[in-house]
Amino acid sequence: MVPLQIVAVRNAKQRQQFIRFPWQVYRGANPDPLWVPPLLLERERFFNPKHGGFFAHGDVQLFLAQRGTEIVGTISAHINFLHNRTHNEQIGFFGFFEVFDDPEAAAALLQTACAWVRDRGYKAIRGPMNFSINDECGLLIEGFELAPVMMMTYNPPRYVEYIEQADFGKAIDLYAWVVDQQSYAEKGRGVKIERVAALAQAQTGLTFRKLNMRRFSEEVEAGWHVYNQAWANNWGAIHMTLAEFRHLAYSFKPFLDPEVMIVAEDQGRMVGLLIAVPDINIPLRYSNGRLLPFGWLTMLRHKREINQMRVLIMGVLPEYRRRGIDAVFYREVRNAGLKRGYHTAEMSWILENNDVMNNTIAGLGGRRYKTYRIYEKKLA
Repeated sequence: MVPLQIVAVRNAKQRQQFIRFPWQVYRGANPDPLWVPPLLLERERFFNPKHGGFFAHGDVQLFLAQRGTEIVGTISAHINFLHNRTHNEQIGFFGFFEVFDDPEAAAALLQTACAWVRDRGYKAIRGPMNFSINDECGLLIEGFELAPVMMMTYNPPRYVEYIEQADFGKAIDLYAWVVDQQSYAEKGRGVKIERVAALAQAQTGLTFRKLNMRRFSEEVEAGWHVYNQAWANNWGAIHMTLAEFRHLAYSFKPFLDPEVMIVAEDQGRMVGLLIAVPDINIPLRYSNGRLLPFGWLTMLRHKREINQMRVLIMGVLPEYRRRGIDAVFYREVRNAGLKRGYHTAEMSWILENNDVMNNTIAGLGGRRYKTYRIYEKKLA
């Protein structure tokens, strides 16, 4: 076997190799039909220090594993200064871990990320985080038989073994739930939600409306304020910069459906937000990550196949909690989703220790069908 070398990414050519390597893993000699390629244009902007929002508050080093001239694996090591300030921790992170069926390369990549973090004086490393908890995060450990929905990670089962053999242990698990029309209607669940929602709307006096795409920039900024306050006390939560939030919003703007994006307002002020998105992974898998020259047409042809959505964000300002606003959100997004042909919803991800949310989704008839794990390792 050709000797292994770990190379730090130093130039644009290497960065392109890093970005495009997943195609070799999942579309190579043994194609994985469940993998969904990301949009190359979005990934290139995301990894560009001039545009990627994370680089404003993080230090990043990308690594390639090579055998001769062949790339056999990738990993990032990074420090999230905003996370460490927020949580008073001294910790680094790893992400974008992709590797062929090559245990030696996997071990070397993980060792390299650990060494990079340790050499900067940090006491532990956590991941996968791509790059932060506000981006894609977690390693799939259960539910390999189903394709991922948009912005959820996917990986071969062998990655679990690679990471655990490198002495990483569980930090926390993230759950993905699925709710379908039949389970929602069973046992009078839908009727109960309708009753609670009607009572909450009458008592709170709040107004509920669809997202206004004509005022998209204003809606994004208002949503950013709600997002940062609503999730501030969650495990690992960090303030999402406006640049990061805008990048996320504008990257997926062409694919958003305002009918399933619900805003709660108190006298014109946004106090709550539910963002559900059509599962664009369904048409995206046909585009091979390219919109040009014919990727757009390919996606449009397959757009009619979208029959599910992902409930990506749902939260209200702390002072408006426990007023039944969530029931109004569930009612509105379910009714709007059915009209748009979305008969199934994934609600993800939910922290394993978020008992209120997990129990609520179970009460809606939800079924937990995937688990993702964030790992951690102490550094000597």
